[in-house]
This record gives sequence, structure tokens and C-alpha cells, in this order.
Amino acid sequence: MPIVYRILQICQLLFEIGGRHVKQSKPVLNDEMLEVPDIVRELKIKSGWIYQRIHAGTLPFPYVKIGQHLRFLARGLREFVAAQTRQANTGSAA
Repeated sequence: MPIVYRILQICQLLFEIGGRHVKQSKPVLNDEMLEVPDIVRELKIKSGWIYQRIHAGTLPFPYVKIGQHLRFLARGLREFVAAQTRQANTGSAA
């Protein structure tokens, strides 16, 4: 589901509940949103790597830009890391 459509759904939900206090037991987006420092810490890379690839349009995992803020879905980062994971060569050398 496109993020813009999901954001519109959230806005509609907030409008419908009005001023009532609603206790949320889980996040509305159902996935953790990460910030650049989170990505830097998890991948042990410099923030410049992220910004360079965003500017070039080559960032290998999805992100959302909300105003000037960048957010990354944890699921997208996990999928990227899984795709980059290589198995050790266990065959014997000839």
C-alpha cells in the first residue's frame, strides 16, 4: 500500500476520533520508522553514504520524506540486509 494512501487513512482516522482519548497498543503504521542515526548505527556506515545515495537516486532501500525529515521502514532495511548477506564458501579448493 503506498505510504501516501496510508497517511491519508491515518488522517481520516484521527479526524473521526476527534478529541477522544484513544489508547494505542501498537503503532499505527505497523512497522518501526527509523531515522538516519538509526541506520548509521545499525549498518555502521557514515551518514554521508545515505545522503549521497538519496541525492543520486540510488539508495537501495525505501525511504519516506516528510517535509525535511527522512524516515525509513525497518522492514525495508531488514530486506536490504538480507539481500546483501552472502553465504560462506564451504566447498574445498581444488
